[in-house]
Amino acid sequence: FTSVAAGVVTPLLPRQDSIFAAAGFYHAATRLQPFVRYEELFFSDAAFENRGQRRYAGGLNWYIAANNLKLSGFYERIAPRVPVANARIKDSNHFLLQLQVYYF
Repeated sequence: FTSVAAGVVTPLLPRQDSIFAAAGFYHAATRLQPFVRYEELFFSDAAFENRGQRRYAGGLNWYIAANNLKLSGFYERIAPRVPVANARIKDSNHFLLQLQVYYF
């Protein structure tokens, strides 16, 4: 997919590769699951190299009613692979609190 603006062709979906790894441990007596996660995004084209990023996360899942009702909270650190020299904020922090409900 490409976009043409002012005669310049820009790919909308640049070629990229990703790494994703997650690990957790479910403790049945408390129905809690601590977990950690790592993600990395690489772009093949040098024009998009500054969009690459690393994400480090850790959190806790509470399975209230098996897989039908779950409460999750986690913290994530987002760091660009190529630091932007003139950016005021180099890295980002992200906190998420999520309620997940399945009804069949």
